[in-house]
Amino acid sequence: MKTVRFPEYRQYEQFRTRANDAVMGLLAGAGMAAHLLQLTEGSDRLLSEIFPNVPHIRRLDMKSVSARAICQRPLSSPQWRPGARPAGGHAARPGGGQIISPPGLVWIS
Repeated sequence: MKTVRFPEYRQYEQFRTRANDAVMGLLAGAGMAAHLLQLTEGSDRLLSEIFPNVPHIRRLDMKSVSARAICQRPLSSPQWRPGARPAGGHAARPGGGQIISPPGLVWIS
C-alpha cells in the first residue's frame, strides 16, 4: 500500500523536524554553558561582568553558580512555570539575582 502525503503534512513534518532540532540545540547549549560556568565557580561577580560581550546577558542578573543550576535543571522541574510576574515586573531568584523577561514573556517561581 502506498502512503499518500499531502503538502500540508509534508510542511508539518518539516516544521516538526526544525522545532526538534532547535530544542535539541538549546539543550546542548545549556549543557555547554553549564560546563563553561564551572570555570567561574566561586566568583562573586555577575554574569554580565564576566561575559560582557554576550548579547542579552544583563537579563540574567545573577552569579555563575545560580546560572549553572538553571542550565543543569532537569526538564521535568516544576520550579519555573508560566504565570504572572510580581508588581515590579521581575521574578526574584533565590541565591543572588533576577531574570528580567522581555515584554510579553511571563515566568514565576
